Amino acid sequence: MFLINRLSHTRFTGTVRAIISYILLTCLAYGQSSEESFQGTWKINTPKDGSLIIIVNTQARASYFWADNTDRTVYQGVWLEEESTAVLTWPNGSKHRITHSELGYMFTYFGVSGNEQYTAKAQLIPDKILGQWAKPPKRASEDLSAKDRAQGFFGIWKIGDGNDGVEYVFVEEDRSAASTEGDQNGHRGSWAKQGSELHITWDSGHYSIIREGKRGFSYKRVVPGAIIEDDTTEMRPATRTIEENIPTAWMALYQKEREHNNGGIAFSSRKHARAFYRGDWIIQINDKHFQRVEIGRFGGLKTSNGKNLEGDWRMQGQDIFMRWDDGMRLVLSPIGRSFVVYEYKPGRPLDGVPTRTRA
Repeated sequence: MFLINRLSHTRFTGTVRAIISYILLTCLAYGQSSEESFQGTWKINTPKDGSLIIIVNTQARASYFWADNTDRTVYQGVWLEEESTAVLTWPNGSKHRITHSELGYMFTYFGVSGNEQYTAKAQLIPDKILGQWAKPPKRASEDLSAKDRAQGFFGIWKIGDGNDGVEYVFVEEDRSAASTEGDQNGHRGSWAKQGSELHITWDSGHYSIIREGKRGFSYKRVVPGAIIEDDTTEMRPATRTIEENIPTAWMALYQKEREHNNGGIAFSSRKHARAFYRGDWIIQINDKHFQRVEIGRFGGLKTSNGKNLEGDWRMQGQDIFMRWDDGMRLVLSPIGRSFVVYEYKPGRPLDGVPTRTRA
């Protein structure tokens, strides 16, 4: 009898302790304010300028610096909590807004004009790792942003020899590009540095490469839908030139466009962008065939290429990232005055050269 009572008392005590522990943990979890959850050291990968380190401190203090950029300045700012979000304000008037969703903590950046520039997922990093960014890079190139690495390509390029079949390509510092190829307006594009080469995606779906060799620079344009790494298009000579050599009518139109800061398609807010992207999109496969992609309201994807093929999508910045059940991934992005789809086969990194591009 004594043994039975002792066992019952032990079980009862253990149960009580478990209940008390659960209550304490619950109180601690709910006792942590949302303000405390925003504090810490965050790392985000911006679409254009590399990795950004943002530190959210107590007493409404915040700061940031670039992790892989030549700019080593530590910028100071302030932050406050607004309706379960944190708003960080920087000296030039730009802002970051932190929100918490099922995807984790998301940082949305608003430029000086108040327009949304991008939204990126943030990674909370231990403070002990923070000092690693103060160390000198292993290679000098690691300390350069994409813009710094691409400086040797900025300017106006004459593509081809002689006067027949010659085109001109403009590579601007703001990651935009322009070409006299096509109709009277030419094409508009966006460039990215890939290794030692400069790659340009055009609003027509074409994909170009400017390459530096022992005897100078060369250029080629890959047709839409062709596999870029397998393309055998002949490289054409590329030489630097000046504005005076550009056709007068085209140059006047381009200068007027630049004066009005016409950077192509841009959305005023993330909400408007999501509403715009939802629905059916037509992708041109070739001259006779097209693919229909349905971007669903609740994150689902469907395609005319297969009744049973589905996927999901998310928005990052002004782009739509699509992931299909067969492993293929597409990025729908505004380029110049149109939209282009970047296609990536399974295993290919999204920041590398795409498998192909299409209008």
